Amino acid sequence: MRKVGPVLVGAPFFQHYLVSAGRARPSPRTRHAHLSALVVYHLGRHILGPAAQQEPGDETLLLFATLAVFRHHGDLADLAEDWAHFVSASRCDAEVLSEQWEAVDRQGLRVYASGLLRDLQVDDSWAPPPARELTLVDEPLRLRRLPERLKVSGLRDAFALRHLFSLLIGCDKLDAALYGAVPARKTELCAGIVEDYRRDHLQGRGGRLAPLRNQVFMEVKETLDGCSHTGGLFTLTAPTGAGKTIALLWAGLELRRRAAVSREEPPRIVYSLPFTSIIDQNFEVFRDVLQKSGMTGIDKALARHHHLAQPRFDSESAQYAEAQAELLVETWQPEIVVTTFHQLLYGLFGQRNSDAKRFFRAAGGVLLLDEVQAIPRRYWELVRDTLALLAERYGTTVILATATRPLILDGVPTRELCPGHERHFAGLDRVRLRCNLAERTPLTEFAGRLLDEVRESCADVLVVCNTIASARYLHGRLRETLPPEELFYLSTHVTPLDRLERLRRLGKRGTRRVLVSTQLIEAGVDLSFGRVYRDLAPLDCVIQAAGRCNRSAELDAGAVELLWLVDDTKPRPWEPCSVYDPLLLEATRRSVPTLGEVPESAFLELTRHYFDEVRRTTCSSELEQALGRMQNGTVGESFRLIADHGPAQSYFVVRDDEDRRLWERYVQVSDLADRRERRAAFLAIKSQFQLRSIDVRKPKGHPVSDHVVLPLFADGGPEGRYDAETGFNDAEGGTYAL
Repeated sequence: MRKVGPVLVGAPFFQHYLVSAGRARPSPRTRHAHLSALVVYHLGRHILGPAAQQEPGDETLLLFATLAVFRHHGDLADLAEDWAHFVSASRCDAEVLSEQWEAVDRQGLRVYASGLLRDLQVDDSWAPPPARELTLVDEPLRLRRLPERLKVSGLRDAFALRHLFSLLIGCDKLDAALYGAVPARKTELCAGIVEDYRRDHLQGRGGRLAPLRNQVFMEVKETLDGCSHTGGLFTLTAPTGAGKTIALLWAGLELRRRAAVSREEPPRIVYSLPFTSIIDQNFEVFRDVLQKSGMTGIDKALARHHHLAQPRFDSESAQYAEAQAELLVETWQPEIVVTTFHQLLYGLFGQRNSDAKRFFRAAGGVLLLDEVQAIPRRYWELVRDTLALLAERYGTTVILATATRPLILDGVPTRELCPGHERHFAGLDRVRLRCNLAERTPLTEFAGRLLDEVRESCADVLVVCNTIASARYLHGRLRETLPPEELFYLSTHVTPLDRLERLRRLGKRGTRRVLVSTQLIEAGVDLSFGRVYRDLAPLDCVIQAAGRCNRSAELDAGAVELLWLVDDTKPRPWEPCSVYDPLLLEATRRSVPTLGEVPESAFLELTRHYFDEVRRTTCSSELEQALGRMQNGTVGESFRLIADHGPAQSYFVVRDDEDRRLWERYVQVSDLADRRERRAAFLAIKSQFQLRSIDVRKPKGHPVSDHVVLPLFADGGPEGRYDAETGFNDAEGGTYAL
C-alpha cells in the first residue's frame, strides 16, 4: 500500500500544494487519499486474480487495504459506514477523481507497480484502468455490501485492519518527516549487559533483601535457559522490592535475542507501567545499565514516552529536529521504549490516527507490562484476548509482572518465569496488615489518632487517601504539629514538577518523613515507611500500599492499617465506591478479616482469594463485541482507562519569573496563525510547560472555560490559587477532583 504513494504524490495538484509549503489553499484536487485508495483497490483486484484462485479472506484483506489508504489522514471509522462512504464518494467525486487521474503519470505508475508485483511474485502485467473505470469499485465484487457479506467479525479481523492501518500511517509519517531516510538501529543490545551490571554494581546492595533479589533473578534466568520458548505469554510473580525491574529487563533482552534468530531484525521492547512517576524511576535504572555497559548513542536505544517527557532521539549528534525526535519516539523507533499503560492500550484499542500509528510496533514486539493490577477490571478479558491474539498471530512476546498476580491471563496458556514465587512470599515477614473494617472511621477521629502518633513516635509514616479532599484535611491538621521539612503532600493537584522534586526529597534519608498522598504513590515507587495507613480500596491497591512499608526490610517489622474512612467534614461525605468499583470493594471486604492481622507471608494466598471473588463479578463484553464488529467509533468513545468524574480544566501554574516567561511564550505561540508553525513552536516548550500544568476535575454542571489552558497564580485569581504545599485551591478554598 505504502509504495503506491510516491507516484501519486507526483500528481501536479498535490505536488504544487507541497511545493507551496502550505501557502496554497487546499482543494478537492489536492487530496490524494481517495485516489490512492482507488489505485490500491484496482491493484489488489489484479493481485487476487479470478475468484476461483482466491483464498478465503482475500476479499477481506482487499477491503481493509483499500480503507486503510482511504482513511490514512484521519481516524479509524466504523467499517460498514466507511465502506459505504467510500463507494458513494467514488461516484459523487468521479469528476474530480478523473481529473486527478488524468494528471498522473500512469506509465510511470505502471512501471513502478510492475516492480512491486514482481517482488510479490505475481503477474506483473497490470495496467492502470482508464478514467471511466477508476471509480467503479462496487460492480465487479459488489463491494457495496461487502462488510455484511463477508461477515467480518472478531478480534482477528479487527486487528488485521488495525495492523494494516498502523503500518501505513506509521511508515508514511516517518517517511515524510525524515525524507525517506531510516535511522540505523542499535542492535548490539544483549542480556549480558544486565548480568554484568548486577555483578559490578549491585553486588552486596539491597541489605537483608539481597539474597531474595538474587534468587528471583537466578530463577528467571534458569527458567528461560531451560526452555526453548522464543515468544508467547509469560508471567513474572515476585514480592515488592524483589528486583523485578532488573529481572524484567534481562528477560526482555533475552527473548528479543531469540526472536531475532528467525527475523530480519530484532523486535523492539516496550516496557509499560501505570504511572509517570515510576516510569521515570525505572527509566533511569535502564539508562544506568546501558551507560555502565559503555554503550554510546543511548538515546537511539532507549526512550521514555509519556506526555511529560521531552522527546530525545540521537541527541548526541543533534541529527534530528524536535518534531522529528517526537515522531521517532511516538512511533517507538528506539530499541527499548518505557511508556505508560495509556500509550500502550490506546495504541491497541484507540481509533485516533495519533494513537494507531504505534500498533505495528506492539505487533511482533516484546511487551513488558509491570504492575498489571492497575489495569481496570472491566478490561481484563479484552486485554487477555488481545495479548493472546498478538502472541499467536503476530509473534508478540508478552511478560506480565506483578506482586499480586491478578487473573488477567486466566484461561490462556502462560509460563511463570519465577516458579518459586510462592516460597519467596512465604519467607517474608516485613509487614503485618491490620484490618480495621468493623465500622467506619470518621476522618476527624482518625486525624486525632494520627496527630497523637506523630507526636509520640519518630517513625516514618505514609497515609494513602482515596480523595484529595481528605488528603488535604489530614495534611492541614498535621501542619499544626510537624515542621515543614518533615511533612510532605502528593496529589494530582500538585504540578508534576513539584511531585518529582518531593519524590526526590522523600528518597533521601535524614529527618523523619510523614507523607499524606492519594493513590498515585502506590505502584512501584521506591520509597519505604515504617507505618502505612490505607483508606479502604481494592485489595491489590492495599497490597501495593503495603509495598511502601519496610520495603527493604530495614526495620524489624512494619505495620499497615486498613481503615474505612468517612469524611465527616463534608455535608455529603465521599464513600469509597465514589472512587472505586463497589464490586471490587465488596470483594475486598469478603477476602480480609473485619478485624485482625495478616502477616506478609499470607499476602499471596489473600490476593488469590480476592481475585477469585473478583472473577465472579460480571464484566461487560460490549467493548470487545464492538471491536470485533469493527465499530471503531464506538470503541474510541467507550475505551477509558480513567473514569470520568466530570469535565476537566487545565491550568498552568505561575509562581515565579521563569513560569511567567513560559506562560507569555505559550500565549505568543497560541496566537500563531499557521497550524504547523504553532505546533512546532509549542513542541519546543511542551515538556517544561506540562511539568507546570495540572488538570482539575470540576463537578458535573460546573462550567469549564473555552480556553484550553488557564493561568493559575500562587497569590490567587478568579479561578483560585496554587498553594505551595497542597497545590490547586478553588476560589472558595475547597477542592474538586478525586
